Amino acid sequence: MHATAWPDELEVEPGEVANFSVSVTNTSHVIDAYRVQVFGIDPKWVTADPPLLSLFPGDVDSIDVSVRFPADYPSSRRRLALTVRSENDPDEFALAHAEIAVAPSTLIDVSVDPPMMQGGRRARFGIVVANSGNATISGSPVAVDPEDLSEFEFSPSTVEVPPGQSRVVHVTARGGRAWMGNPRARTYSLGVETGERVERVERPATFIQRPRIGRWLISLLGLLAAAAIFALVLSRAFDSVISEASVDDRVIEDALSNDDGSDDGVIPVNPATMTGSVVSQSTVSSFVRSAGGGVPGIQAELFAADDTTVALASAVTDDNGVYTFGGLNTGTYKLRFTGAGYNPVWYEAGQTPDAATELSVEAGQELPPLNDMLIGGRPGSLTGAVIADDPTGAVATLLVEGQIDAEISAIVAQVDVSADGSFAFESVPSPADYTLRVEKLGFARESRPVSLEAGQTLTDIEVTLRPDDGVITGVVSDDAGLLGGATVMATDGTNAIETVSLTVDDNRGWYALRNLAVPGRYTVTVSRDGYATESRNVVLDGTVSPTVDIKMTSAVGSIAGTTTDSTGAPLSGVTVQVVGANFETSSTSISQEGPEGRFLLEQIPVPGSYTLTFAKPGYTSRVLLVELDSRLGNINTDNLLVSLTVDSAILTGQVTDREGNRLSQATVKLAAGSTTYEQVSADEPLGSFAFTDVPPGSYTLTASRKGSSDTVIPVNLQAGAERVELLQLGDQAGIRGRVVVGSVLGGSGPDSPPAANATVRLFASSEFPNGDELDEQLTDANGEFNFSPVDANEWYIVAVYAEPGSANDKALDSVQVLSQESVGIEIGRDLVIGAVG
Repeated sequence: MHATAWPDELEVEPGEVANFSVSVTNTSHVIDAYRVQVFGIDPKWVTADPPLLSLFPGDVDSIDVSVRFPADYPSSRRRLALTVRSENDPDEFALAHAEIAVAPSTLIDVSVDPPMMQGGRRARFGIVVANSGNATISGSPVAVDPEDLSEFEFSPSTVEVPPGQSRVVHVTARGGRAWMGNPRARTYSLGVETGERVERVERPATFIQRPRIGRWLISLLGLLAAAAIFALVLSRAFDSVISEASVDDRVIEDALSNDDGSDDGVIPVNPATMTGSVVSQSTVSSFVRSAGGGVPGIQAELFAADDTTVALASAVTDDNGVYTFGGLNTGTYKLRFTGAGYNPVWYEAGQTPDAATELSVEAGQELPPLNDMLIGGRPGSLTGAVIADDPTGAVATLLVEGQIDAEISAIVAQVDVSADGSFAFESVPSPADYTLRVEKLGFARESRPVSLEAGQTLTDIEVTLRPDDGVITGVVSDDAGLLGGATVMATDGTNAIETVSLTVDDNRGWYALRNLAVPGRYTVTVSRDGYATESRNVVLDGTVSPTVDIKMTSAVGSIAGTTTDSTGAPLSGVTVQVVGANFETSSTSISQEGPEGRFLLEQIPVPGSYTLTFAKPGYTSRVLLVELDSRLGNINTDNLLVSLTVDSAILTGQVTDREGNRLSQATVKLAAGSTTYEQVSADEPLGSFAFTDVPPGSYTLTASRKGSSDTVIPVNLQAGAERVELLQLGDQAGIRGRVVVGSVLGGSGPDSPPAANATVRLFASSEFPNGDELDEQLTDANGEFNFSPVDANEWYIVAVYAEPGSANDKALDSVQVLSQESVGIEIGRDLVIGAVG
């Protein structure tokens, strides 16, 4: 058979259904039926439609497979193995793979414990963050005081909550406390912010804050004025009562902390969980469905160690034999296991409660799985009858097929068949799978599979004996002639006779299958390494011994071809990978000692569908599907021509000003999403830039320099292409002005003489006058200065000094200026230095 799954990769949300289609091809020569099994997940989540697919030889059809993941399934990627098995021969199967990505889902629940606190200067609350989703959540605690009068401290400052667990964040709230008056209620919102897309969940909390001096004390002072002695006695009595009734803040703090005094804040959803597996003592249990040999349907009961009369809880093992007890508190426990057809047993191997192992549990503890619990079934029995004219001399044998250990006999029991044909096996170990075999001289051996459940009694088993004088003969050949060494087997579904075709020259390829039960319908199967298995249906009616000649075809083929680049030139060093059902190999296209770019892959099983992947660094990979099938005449494919294209693009260009002058040292960025490539325009060749080996896609190209507005254009880069762009930038921001010499009376005018070689400094507004200057210049002969370039849209201070060494706080004159993008700002007035008298 041949099987493929589509799609081979799928993403689902928790609780959703993942749907696959498994295409099945019947490559045999007989009608067959097929079932699909999915390994890697719980079988209860899987539905196949149809459950059983019947196909004629050469037919193709599909089975729809649906997988429903529970809503709480962890976020992960699972690789599933979809196995298609033949009903005619359960040992024949085909394997297909598929990957399922279960998307993360975060379900957050927040509560405040306690929701109300009473205290003086401070109050402590607990934010309980529970994660009922399938992925770990991370976040930060938050607190909001609408009055903005309180301060908050968090411990811990961040919180990480795995699926199915909770964490506690301790919150300490502090606020100003009134001297007298009524208690004041402060209402807060406490919660947590989580996720890349900020999700905020809050719950209300109330802090009842007591004043420093209560109203009762003010009333008491009034009474003291009227009756000092009586009030004094009364005051002492009240103070005593209040002192005994008040609750210290530390008591509340201790109540919020963990019992063990730790600060980790972990509160499991269930205080503790206990889990384990039950497995059968029988080495060939009919209930062994999982790799671990789990027994389903066994009842597990949990008892307190000091009271084994009444069970505290019970659970039933699932299809894999697994049981679970949740919500356990601190204590010591014992376990008992019972089941229909099984002997009761206490964990780990006790027959009575006193012999049971005690299991200690602490609240919040994460217990590892318990040791496997072995359970044995009560003995069963089998009875039946042999149908024959004279059953005398027949022997019935009960055995375990496929026994590996040579030191252990495969025979479980053997009895002589009575004259009336009856036989019986008593006290047979169970549960187990057996083969019942009946033999008598002159008759064909008859076999029946028998599955015995725990303590079960099987009756009315009938076995019919048939004469063993049936013979099938024939020859095995291939395209080259007669073929020896082939295995030939005939089976009627329960019994099988096997032989090997002869290798002697005179009788090469000849075979004979003897001692076949007559009448009967048989499938003759011929197999040999390097050849496809062939099958034929044969009917024996006792009158004629049929001749069945079988021609075999090669079971291995080859795939060859040439790899080229986009221009058609041979391309060497290309990795070629071939993947099919239960087969994978790879090769590399030739770079020397042969035709360049040539590749060859041999010894590929036939028939089969194969995926060929061609890959080389710097080139886009290609995938092809090739079918090898002797019936289609394409065992060897040798003319594939595969062309690969370069997988990157090139972007070049120049940066200029508005007049077309090339600009160096301009920043050029090429960005797409979170990926950014950056460089500066070159000094040689002036203003040029180049981005090479850029993945194809849509990008944003940006050019920028100090004081100029950015130039931004979108570009679309295609694989193997080179694109050229011209980026033009505007003028740079600047500040210019003039320094003049003031008059004797102070001030200046249009006729004021220019101050040549005056010291002018440029400051950021926040740094003047005592900070460091950004730049310093001397005025020219006309008293003019020009600071360029400067950052755009920033406030600056321009100040003039008597001489270059002057301190920054000794400015003779200064002015504040706001720079503008791509504009040289002219200061609105002249700066004045000194006076002429």
